[in-house]
Amino acid sequence: MYERIADALATPLDEVFAADIGAGTGIATAVLHACCASVVAVDPADNMLAQLREALPGVDTVQSSGDKLPFSDDSFDLVTYAQALHWTDPQRSVPEAMRVLRPGGRLAVCEPLWV
Repeated sequence: MYERIADALATPLDEVFAADIGAGTGIATAVLHACCASVVAVDPADNMLAQLREALPGVDTVQSSGDKLPFSDDSFDLVTYAQALHWTDPQRSVPEAMRVLRPGGRLAVCEPLWV
C-alpha cells in the first residue's frame, strides 16, 4: 500500500508530513513513522493511544475523532485511514481529511473487504 502512496505523492515519503486517523495501537503508524518525515497518530480512545505511545515513544498523539480534526487547514501531505474509516461518519470525516491536506496531498484509505 505504501509504495502506491509514494507513487501518488509528488513529495518523497521521507519529506512527507502525515496524519494517521484512527491509529489505534499504531500498526500503520509504525510504518509511516519509519518512512515519513513526521506522523501524528489520531484516535478517540485514550487507552489505544496509551498503547501506541508505549510502542512508539517518538510519535506525537492526539486524542480526537476523524469527524472533527483539531488541525489547521493545509497541515499534512498525507492523511491515512488504515482500517478505521468505518468507525467514523464518512460524510464528516472525509471533508475533514481533505481540509487538513495541503494542496497536492493525498488521502489514503484501506478498509477490509467485509465492510
